[in-house]
Amino acid sequence: LLTTHYPWQGIAKEDLLTYRGPVELIPAEDNPAKSKCVSCMMCVKSCPSSCLTVVKGDEGKAPKLWTSDFTLCSLCGTCVEVCPADALRFSHDIYWVATKREDMVNDLLAKLTKNAGKEKK
Repeated sequence: LLTTHYPWQGIAKEDLLTYRGPVELIPAEDNPAKSKCVSCMMCVKSCPSSCLTVVKGDEGKAPKLWTSDFTLCSLCGTCVEVCPADALRFSHDIYWVATKREDMVNDLLAKLTKNAGKEKK
């Protein structure tokens, strides 16, 4: 058990490995702005909280919409476990904050694109 007197003490990255934050998409190896997701819908079907929304794209297997409503998520991990493409993981971001309920609905494709843009800089 780890007790940290935050914000006076920092939290080491290795201590965050077991922290389950909101789910996030894992970027594809060839293009960090794209997801490894193949829109198989296994995560949506297996989610007991019905917090995931995936809309299949017109071209290929890539989704055109991928959202997660963190107000409904029970952090059970079923979506991460059943993904055959290993496209999902829990974030380890302890600093994510929302002040309104609607801010807790995450557009994971937009977040992936935004993070890819930060890596290029």
